[in-house]
Amino acid sequence: MLPVAANDPVIMNEHAYYERSVIESSSVFEKEWVIVFVFMIAVFSASKFAHAFYKKYTKRAPLMPEEMV
Repeated sequence: MLPVAANDPVIMNEHAYYERSVIESSSVFEKEWVIVFVFMIAVFSASKFAHAFYKKYTKRAPLMPEEMV
C-alpha cells in the first residue's frame, strides 16, 4: 500500500511549488495588463496635452468682420 500523498512532505512541497508557480504567473499577467493600461492612459494624456499646446500656440489670422456672422 502506498502512503497517503497528503502525509508525504516531499509530495506536498512539490504540490505547493506548482501551485505557487501558477498563481505567480497569473499575477505577472495581471501586472502586464496594468502596465499596458497605464501606458495607454499616458499616451492619451500626452496627445491631449500636445493638441492643447498646438491650439494655443498656433497663430491664425484674425477673422474679418463679415466672417464673424
